[in-house]
Amino acid sequence: MAVDFATFLNVAPHIIAGRLPILIRGRHGVGKSEVVYMIAKNMGLPVVERRASQMTEGDLLGLPTVDEGVTSFCPPDWFATACDNGVVLFLDEVDRATLEVRQGIFELCDSRKLAGHALHPDTLIFAAVNGGNHAGAASYQVGEMDPAELDRYTVFDVEPSVDDWLSWAQTNCDALVTDFIRNNVEHLEHNDDPEPNKVYPSRRSWARFSDTVGRGGMLEAGSSNPAVFSLASAYLGFEAAVAFNDFVANYSKVVTVSDILDKGLT
Repeated sequence: MAVDFATFLNVAPHIIAGRLPILIRGRHGVGKSEVVYMIAKNMGLPVVERRASQMTEGDLLGLPTVDEGVTSFCPPDWFATACDNGVVLFLDEVDRATLEVRQGIFELCDSRKLAGHALHPDTLIFAAVNGGNHAGAASYQVGEMDPAELDRYTVFDVEPSVDDWLSWAQTNCDALVTDFIRNNVEHLEHNDDPEPNKVYPSRRSWARFSDTVGRGGMLEAGSSNPAVFSLASAYLGFEAAVAFNDFVANYSKVVTVSDILDKGLT
């Protein structure tokens, strides 16, 4: 069963207290990484992030060394940090990693050690994947995770609510962008199977679009800026760009949900 981020953040502390690894599954761009970084910040822990999809066995185990005829492995810098200090160890794209790397992560999640080196008692393990049971999951180039592998994690399939994003966007996105989504929730993200090579909006792409136009001071209610439309098309796809452009151009005429609730307008 999928949960929203509000529910996930409510139950995750109980798992964290036991220093057990957590796996977050969900569509791309919904905020999986963002929520891991938020948890780390709230706990006062630095994040050590590694893309498992880019790792080899050497990146995981480190290099061998010989001391008095005995071979051992010198841990790579990221793993040494997680062994010497309490951190949030964030392993992203685990289901895109090679089988050998995933087997190493298997041991790390199972026994909190690897190649003879143990994690710091305060280090937490989070992993994220795009797999799971949701629209478009079959289009991802990922490997299946078998029951034994999944059993090493506490697995959460996340389906963030619109309110999850709006709550976050209130302090992280331009007010026009936030208001557009509040009144046009169908354009927040694409929830059906995607067409090949077509650009669709996601929660991440809306945030990046907002950052881009916000830095340039490009958004102005009641105006139509061709550059904003071009950027919106590039980040969000044509349909969302058209809808957003019309919303901004006619913003003075728009009666928002907050207008109806707070001001009694119709």
